[in-house]
Amino acid sequence: MVKMILAVTGNPVLHSKSPLLFNADFKSRRIAAVYTRLAADSALEALTIAKKIGIKGLNITTPFKEDIISHLDDIDTIARQIDAVNTVVFDKKSGKSKGYNTDYLGVINSFQKKGIDLTGKKTVVIGCGGAGRAAIYGLLLNKASVCIINRTISKAKLTAQKFGCRYSPISSLEKEINEADILISTISTSDKIIPTEFLRKNLIVFDANYKSSPLIEDAQNIGCQTIIKGMDWLLNQAIPAYKYFTGHEADEKVMQEALQDSDFQKNEKNNLFLTGFMGSGKSSCGKALASLLQVDLLDTDQEIEKKEKRSIPEIFKENGVEYFRNIETEILYKITACSKTKKRQIISSGGGIVLKEQNRKYISNNFLPIWLYTGVDETIRRLQNGDENSRPLLPSKIPLKEIEKLFTDRIPFYAMTTALIINSDNKNIKETAEKIYDEIDKTFPN
Repeated sequence: MVKMILAVTGNPVLHSKSPLLFNADFKSRRIAAVYTRLAADSALEALTIAKKIGIKGLNITTPFKEDIISHLDDIDTIARQIDAVNTVVFDKKSGKSKGYNTDYLGVINSFQKKGIDLTGKKTVVIGCGGAGRAAIYGLLLNKASVCIINRTISKAKLTAQKFGCRYSPISSLEKEINEADILISTISTSDKIIPTEFLRKNLIVFDANYKSSPLIEDAQNIGCQTIIKGMDWLLNQAIPAYKYFTGHEADEKVMQEALQDSDFQKNEKNNLFLTGFMGSGKSSCGKALASLLQVDLLDTDQEIEKKEKRSIPEIFKENGVEYFRNIETEILYKITACSKTKKRQIISSGGGIVLKEQNRKYISNNFLPIWLYTGVDETIRRLQNGDENSRPLLPSKIPLKEIEKLFTDRIPFYAMTTALIINSDNKNIKETAEKIYDEIDKTFPN
């Protein structure tokens, strides 16, 4: 059973490869932990949901690295100097949150592993957001000289004053790159920001973006002296974050090998699987999402009723829970076989389908599993306002404490199965479906 849940959060976040690194390490050492993704519209929402679920640690990505600071109980000295947090740890006893920054170590260690001494190196850093400031801090700490270039020059000026380095307008980009030893881009966009002709062979190029990178492609074509990719930064910031989370050193080799599996979605692009506790809105959200994506929706409970020619409550009453779970597994495999012939489908499941280990593995291997999370209070409210006869595991007059226990007991199973947590707490069906659509659209652009 999973004893620790970790996650990365941002907006969007489905593209993140962080789960690959951490889960590979946990699996190789048989550590009872799981690392997933938590989608949110704000830093406060991410922190709130993480606390409700019982997540013990968060990695923070764009655009929450700065906004989350005001919502934390404490912040590490270095993170305060950088004014950005990319790692949050919740105290085991008090539950209080503390923010750290490991991005600057990701920069320093990426250079060190390439055998590059930063001392005296002239460096141009493009962008001065959270990642940019972490890079600037790490470079200055290692005695490099830094010139900041940012689209908004007033922000570049303030950042330069804060760290005691130079800044230049974006109109000086060609001149500054021409005089530099190192170019670092911390821009998250995949747009082409730096013209190819600004690069030269003896330039060291480092791009924080590990998605599509025109800068890295141009640097490779030109034959730049050294090229450091966003994957290097991702790995080298994750290693110290791992220690904050677990208290142990990460297995760098295992993490590095996991990153080679760049096509982390496999077949999930075409197969979405909605899971979550009863009352989380899986069926309703599934219908709304199917409409947005213009795909078919299959509901496992409806398929079971078709097969058995009777209702779910009748199956539970007449044959019991174990019989139902076996039929549920049979239907899951049948649906998957049918879905392979179609471009994309959405599957909405019963809340207990993740209880079987074979189901969890099968769902994770064949779908993009999405956990619709609704807090226990909102869940109870929805269940009390709904049709009690449709909830066979919740007969009338069941004590609230039993609902809460069932809810809490299932959290690890959802966490072990899911690739993405979507908050459906205090959100209507339309908002929840649109959030999923947005994550899918930005990760798998047509």
